[in-house]
Amino acid sequence: MKRTIFHLILMLCAVGIASCRFHRTMQPAQQYISIERNSDGSINAQGLRVVTDSAELALIQRMAQAEITYDTVPQFRLPQLKREAVNYDESDYNTFAIYTHPHTVAAQPYKTSRLEKMAIWCTPEATYLAVIDELNWTSKYYHGGKDQYLRDCKTGQVYPILGYIGYPLGQTVWIEGVAGEWHCRVMIFPPLPKHCTTIDIMSGGVRLKKIEGTTGWTEPEDHLGVKVAVLQAQQPITIYKETVVVE
Repeated sequence: MKRTIFHLILMLCAVGIASCRFHRTMQPAQQYISIERNSDGSINAQGLRVVTDSAELALIQRMAQAEITYDTVPQFRLPQLKREAVNYDESDYNTFAIYTHPHTVAAQPYKTSRLEKMAIWCTPEATYLAVIDELNWTSKYYHGGKDQYLRDCKTGQVYPILGYIGYPLGQTVWIEGVAGEWHCRVMIFPPLPKHCTTIDIMSGGVRLKKIEGTTGWTEPEDHLGVKVAVLQAQQPITIYKETVVVE
C-alpha cells in the first residue's frame, strides 16, 4: 500500500513537471514591458503592461533597430484624368484639372490624428509617403505642394518632394468620386539612408492664396520626430478598397 502511494506521488510529480515544461514552451518567445510616462517624465505605474501581441511586438522590435528596413515598391491604383487644366490659375478653380477614380481605402476613424492616416515605404531608390483623406463631397480640390520635404532628425539632411503618383506637382486639382469615401495620394521623395530612423514631415510653410468663392485652405501642418518604423507599420491602411454604392 505504501509503495502504491509512493508510486502515485512520483507519477503526479512527473505529470506536473511535464505540464510545466509544456506551458513554458507555449509562451511567446519574447515579451516586452511597455512603459508610459507622465508629462513630467515620471513613469506612470498604471501604464506598465506586458506586450504579447505579435504585431505590436514586431513594431517594437523594428523601432529598436538602429537602421530602417527597406520595403518593396508599393502598388497604387492610378487616378484617371477626366479633364486637363485649362489656362491654369491657382486662384480660379474653373481652370483646375479634374481627376476621377482615385485609390480608395477603407473608412478611417474620425478621432485619429492626421499622422495616423499616413504610411511610408522606404526603398533604395525612393521613399513613398501616402496620405489618406475623406472626400466630403462628390468633388474636392487638393493641392500638390512642391515645397514639402522630409528631414532627418539626427543629421538635419533634407529630402525634398519629387512628385506625386498620378497627380501633378505644384498644382491644385479636382478629385471626383463618391461623397464620404476615403482615398489616398502618394508623394515621392528621395531614398532615405538606412540610418535615418526618425524624420520630420514638413509642409514647407507656404500659405496658398484663398480661392474666390471657397472657405479657404487649412493651415499647413508639420509633424516632428516621427518614427519611420511606425509609418511603415501603418501600410495596411492604404490597401485598395473599391467603393460600392447601394441604391
